[in-house]
Amino acid sequence: MQDGWLLDRQKVVNFLLRVESEYNPNSYHNNTHAADVTQTSCVILESFKKQVKQISKLEYFSIIIASAVHDLGHLGVNNDFLINSRHPRATMYNDKSVNENFHIARAFAIARESPDLDIFSGFSLDDQKQVGAGAKR
Repeated sequence: MQDGWLLDRQKVVNFLLRVESEYNPNSYHNNTHAADVTQTSCVILESFKKQVKQISKLEYFSIIIASAVHDLGHLGVNNDFLINSRHPRATMYNDKSVNENFHIARAFAIARESPDLDIFSGFSLDDQKQVGAGAKR
């Protein structure tokens, strides 16, 4: 079922349930925190609509998904700890924004694991690139 954003609602549900399941039960960077940030982002975006008419659907979607995955798989420690402890994630991301790179890379990996999870399948290649470019900022 398409809803104007070229989204398949069941894929979005599957993706978000999978994302939620991969949040670790640590004291702060957990799925409750992700839900709070996502809901707050929605409220802020809705308030912007009254003032700024230039938020595209793709940008809106990207902000909501980014909010949902912003701490995905967080281990509860900061980047310096990961770097200084020589954690494999630090090595993978060459000691650069280790947590942030992991969170977004894991989100894209989940979307690519199966057609049932690929929330980007209805997007043009250009739109997919724009979503990915926003993640690099």
